[in-house]
Amino acid sequence: MKRSTRPVDWPEDLNAVARTIGLMMDGRRLNPSVLDRLPAHSGAIIPDHVVRVTHIPRSAAYPAGAHYEIAISGPRWDALWSFRSGELEQLAQACSPSV
Repeated sequence: MKRSTRPVDWPEDLNAVARTIGLMMDGRRLNPSVLDRLPAHSGAIIPDHVVRVTHIPRSAAYPAGAHYEIAISGPRWDALWSFRSGELEQLAQACSPSV
């Protein structure tokens, strides 16, 4: 299966999450503190859905390294995506409007 980080290849709802992350990055690099600024209430990013973005630090359970997980739950989606930091940063930058 081909894996791509090009925004056009991802569902629009995932692009909406990446766009919101990009806006919260505000031109800076992605780091776990950005997640504190993401709107957390249901429907804030995707109508009728709960979006959770989590930073998973490197540990014995995750020896391949730190990564981010995006979970979307609602009537259209009940899915989880996993990204390395650089992948999510690139996706967020590509989905965010240029300033």
